[in-house]
Amino acid sequence: MSRADKPATGLSTGAVQDLYREATKGMENAPPVVVVQTPAQLPFDAPDNAEGVMFKGTVYLVADGLVGPANVRNVIAHEVIGHYGLRGFFGKGLGIWWRNVHAMLDNQQRFGFFLDGK
Repeated sequence: MSRADKPATGLSTGAVQDLYREATKGMENAPPVVVVQTPAQLPFDAPDNAEGVMFKGTVYLVADGLVGPANVRNVIAHEVIGHYGLRGFFGKGLGIWWRNVHAMLDNQQRFGFFLDGK
């Protein structure tokens, strides 16, 4: 899920749909998208600052949480590459992969070292 740091001024749903089509043009296997105006319109509970969510294979973009083309592209990249793409690559093993990543990051913070020894 992508969340805004502060309340956004928001875009129209049509503008967000156009930006999604532009960003995924020529992309094979792009996930379907649903653009809603507010988080309350999502088919699940979401925080008021939600920008985008990958849910059951569909990208949901929240127009009120998106402030411009660069923000929309970043959220699309996060949801499509970061969630949809990783799920496609790792399949059911994604949960194990994420647990390992989080464990490494926790150890890095706890013990103050990086994996490259610096």
